[in-house]
Amino acid sequence: MALFPLGPRGAARIEGRGEGSIAVLFDEDQPAIGFLLHAAYPAPMGHTGPPRGAITLTAYARNGQSLGQMVVIPGTGVERLAWRRAGLARDVAGFTIENIDPGGIALDDILYAKPIPLG
Repeated sequence: MALFPLGPRGAARIEGRGEGSIAVLFDEDQPAIGFLLHAAYPAPMGHTGPPRGAITLTAYARNGQSLGQMVVIPGTGVERLAWRRAGLARDVAGFTIENIDPGGIALDDILYAKPIPLG
């Protein structure tokens, strides 16, 4: 299942899928985040479309303090992206992804640490 950030055009319109932003809050603080970014779907008949826009990931501490950012201009297809805290400090409570890429994006396979099950 892929996640499409929603913006002002909304999910009801095909051009609204993949615009806008998402926010993720973890139950337990994390040292790193990873995900697949789907962007720049192939256009029919060689149409190139508008210039690429930026995707900004911002990580936050539990108190809302910004811990850092990663800005990416996506290429064509699927990219594996990751962001981690220096020294792998476990203090990332959540993150946002803001998208100004006019082609829209989808996020898949969001990776995060899970507690080891006991028993």
